[in-house]
Amino acid sequence: RLRRDPDPPLLKDCIIGFLPSEPDPVQSGVVPNRQSKEIDHDWSDSPIAKQHRKKYVWVARAAVEGEYEKFTMDPESMRPVPGYEMPSQNVCDICGASCISNKGETLYQFRCYLRSSRGGGGGVGSSTRLDPHISYISKKCGSGLLGKQSEGAKIREWVFKDLLHNSELMNWEKDGHLNLEGLQKSLSVTEWQSLVRELEHFARASASSSDVEFKRAEEQIKEIGALSRIPEDPFRALARCTAPSLGARTLAMVTVLVMKRTEQMPSAGGYLEKVAISLEQHQPLPGIATCSKDEVHEVLAAFVKAWPVSVELHTVLGKDTFGKVQQMPKSLPRKDAEETPVLHLVYLTGARKLHGALEHLDKGKMSCLREKVKEVMQEAQQRYRIQTQPQSICHGPRKAEDAKIEVPQDWPADLQYVESTLLNITWPDCKSRNNVRPDGQDVIKAMCLGAIKPYFSGVCPSRMTRVMPNLSALVARFAKNIPEPFCFSSMQLNLDYNAKLHVDKNNFGPSYIIGLGSYAQGQLWIMHADGDVPMTVHAPLRGYPELRVGDVIYGKLHCIKHRWLKFNGQIPHCAMEFKGHRVSIVYFSRKGSETMDLDGRHFLENLGVALPTMEWLTKVAEEMGARPVVKANQRRRLDFADPGTPVIEDSSDDEVDEDEDMHRLADDEEGSGTGLSATGWARRFHQELHVDWSSTLVELGITMCCAGPAAALALQELLPLRRPKILAMVEDGDTKDSAIRFARQNLRVQCAYKELNEFQKGSGFCEVRHHDQAPMPGAEEEDVFVGSFLARPLMVQAGKKNYSNDPNALALKIIRSHLASRTPPLALLEVPDYSSVPELERRRLLDFLLESGPDDWSFHSLTNYHVKVLEVSLRDVGLPFNDSCLHVLFARKDFASLEKLTSAVHLARHLGTKLPQSRVHDLLLHDGDHHLEEARKAWVSTEALPELGKCWFSSSNSQAQQFLVHAYRSARQTGLEPAALVVDMTQKRSKTPWDDTGKLTGLGSGSHYSFGRRRPMLGREELMCRGYAVKRLNLKGLPDAKLCGLAAKLPALQATAASMCALLAV
Repeated sequence: RLRRDPDPPLLKDCIIGFLPSEPDPVQSGVVPNRQSKEIDHDWSDSPIAKQHRKKYVWVARAAVEGEYEKFTMDPESMRPVPGYEMPSQNVCDICGASCISNKGETLYQFRCYLRSSRGGGGGVGSSTRLDPHISYISKKCGSGLLGKQSEGAKIREWVFKDLLHNSELMNWEKDGHLNLEGLQKSLSVTEWQSLVRELEHFARASASSSDVEFKRAEEQIKEIGALSRIPEDPFRALARCTAPSLGARTLAMVTVLVMKRTEQMPSAGGYLEKVAISLEQHQPLPGIATCSKDEVHEVLAAFVKAWPVSVELHTVLGKDTFGKVQQMPKSLPRKDAEETPVLHLVYLTGARKLHGALEHLDKGKMSCLREKVKEVMQEAQQRYRIQTQPQSICHGPRKAEDAKIEVPQDWPADLQYVESTLLNITWPDCKSRNNVRPDGQDVIKAMCLGAIKPYFSGVCPSRMTRVMPNLSALVARFAKNIPEPFCFSSMQLNLDYNAKLHVDKNNFGPSYIIGLGSYAQGQLWIMHADGDVPMTVHAPLRGYPELRVGDVIYGKLHCIKHRWLKFNGQIPHCAMEFKGHRVSIVYFSRKGSETMDLDGRHFLENLGVALPTMEWLTKVAEEMGARPVVKANQRRRLDFADPGTPVIEDSSDDEVDEDEDMHRLADDEEGSGTGLSATGWARRFHQELHVDWSSTLVELGITMCCAGPAAALALQELLPLRRPKILAMVEDGDTKDSAIRFARQNLRVQCAYKELNEFQKGSGFCEVRHHDQAPMPGAEEEDVFVGSFLARPLMVQAGKKNYSNDPNALALKIIRSHLASRTPPLALLEVPDYSSVPELERRRLLDFLLESGPDDWSFHSLTNYHVKVLEVSLRDVGLPFNDSCLHVLFARKDFASLEKLTSAVHLARHLGTKLPQSRVHDLLLHDGDHHLEEARKAWVSTEALPELGKCWFSSSNSQAQQFLVHAYRSARQTGLEPAALVVDMTQKRSKTPWDDTGKLTGLGSGSHYSFGRRRPMLGREELMCRGYAVKRLNLKGLPDAKLCGLAAKLPALQATAASMCALLAV
């Protein structure tokens, strides 16, 4: 027998269905741990030796001829070796038994190749040719040795054997070229159609790569019924047959509960495990676009153990049956027999998609099915009931501490109880308030409850107030002990530090202070004309230009331990040194507190905060009078002070009451759902990059064209110490007024235009400065350009109408012109409607933008830029959307190399994967929320859906209500879960499917309806689903209808943030 091949063939030439890009197949079965005497003595170092077998992938010679011998992993396709004259040569290399045809066993020729060192075909260390050694093994021993074929390899082998090497197909090649005409004449109609479909499939020339398989599958089960065109996960595909009586979630709940009872564990990382986790968390059933056949098999095997049905899974290679099919005996009358219901699914192996058959079980079978699993189904529904109200995922230490605090309702809080509480809670670290933090001390223990001015918006309740509402209510009720009626908006709490000399410039009106704890000394020093206690000025004091660093001023000491003291915070004061543990509480009115929105005011009033009115503030301000002027005889200059030192205004005027770290802490502690948090993504990005940009002194100039404020807000989170400066912006369309107002209220905007042509020429009416011909700031100030344009207008080529005369495409031309003329170092462009572009047209879109478009429309002529594109799936960046968008990243060649820009693309994709997934229902407002109650005043209620009871609609438009009724009943008919169903109200009836996975469809729509909550989504909720932390935004003057319209136009914040962060990082 030949044992060595002097010229082993290439794997791609000899193994049927082999692809170098596919991972090495696993061994298909068990092989006896033995070897023949010949192998033991003469070939102990060969691959077939028992100690070496697992290092190789094994194949057998196939019954197909060619330029090279062909090899297969299918045991049914192996070619037997003719028997040898010498009995010793008919011995199996594994078991050592003689294999002769007349004894019922024959030998087969086996070959192998070394497995890849990295576990995948074509990797470093993998073979490109067969090993020279030839083995002879029986079918019984060798079947388990063969590699396990992938589904793709099975299809390729089937095409190769049945279509291309059919013995009846001859002369289809002429002069070395494929003669399709001759081939067509040699084939039957069915064979020719099969060949064309396979060629279309592998060439990806059809409308989608799965069309060919889908058409074949339709023919395969046409006797059973029609096939759903929508690819689905296993449970939703099964529900096509059982709906509306049994939905997909019910099928999954019973299956998972039975698995739990029998202590079966799903495969780690598989779809069934994801289903089990979602059910345990009371979340919607997860959906998947594609799934492996192993995942489908696992689900179906578990499903038939829980439900008294059988399932037939059809593939191009045949069908697999799960569960026992009990046929109705012919000898029994129909009513006495019980036939097992059979459900049909089709799996497209090439596309890795699963489709359900559109055949509904009759009512009799469904009633019988429900009755058999009635007990389990009731327990599953109780155990895995879906959660439609948002739930907090964070219950940090402060949450637990706050829950233990008792708040008096009808009497002032006791001093000893307040003192004990404050000394035993966990205090946050505060890095802001530089004007009070002692020199040399990086952090202090302090927090402000009540109204604050954060760095990102107007006056609002502090995050620590929301994190610790019981503590806030306790401290607010403690103010009832103040010896006179007193109004306040804020409560500053300080622990164990003596505030240095400062002025509380943001206070309005008088303040009250009290000291708690066991400490000695620690008096409050306040500047006074008759004071006799000297104090040195070590830093400029806001509002006191006559005081220079080095001056000594005089004041009085006031004991505040367990005593209330009324004082003016705008007069210089400080805390003296002390021994022991000291807590001070300052009650004051924050400047601008009267502008706080109704939601914030109601929240604080419910906690017991006695908010001041404008009349009260005016009255007490008049009583206080003007601040004192420090006369020359009230101060003296130290010898070391330079008399020529210029007056420096206190820079702390730009300081805020609550810093970024405080908000990171509050976001972790407060939580608003299972996915998004206000600054969570910024913290994760910093951690992933191993950087801390919180103290980076960088002020970037941004110019924006139809892009919304997402990039500027992202930079504001990433670089919190300096708010980015919007040099110029332009918005177009129906929402331009709302977009500009939104930007002005939350960002620093220098210039804003409403017309694209004004932005293009660099001057026009400015909505910020309110005068004509306001020029755009110079190009030298522009660091980053951000733009957005639509893709659909670029695809239109209908007669005379095309992109060049479509006003919806004008934004792209202006963006391209801006880049060419001003050449900012970095640019980020977004295509928000990218997901609506058909897959086959996306390549044409990219070609237009990067290669073939006219010079004044495309980017290929911008020779001073490197350009990269990035497709962003919004679900991959933690947003509850099924849509995707396209980002185009630019870096000027003298600013960054192409390698760095490529790294930015990879980094942006990587950063997005580090964000947690979110579902829409976790971001919806609680029932009873102030904004929701306000919106309901304008809504109408109806019982158009008796199954749900009272439903709310944003208008009495009967057409909209009919659409929602249709959507609900269509979804029920296909087995979807009503409690998790959210629909885009701008969809057409023909556009399916509806979605019950907890994700939204329609990024460009600000109008969604939640059937679980039986109401439309608010504009605030639409913004939250796009990543905007509405609690931290100033939305004054933007009613809900405008917020909905604005949300439809705004980019997804976290997607923009990932790309912007990557650009900055590299």
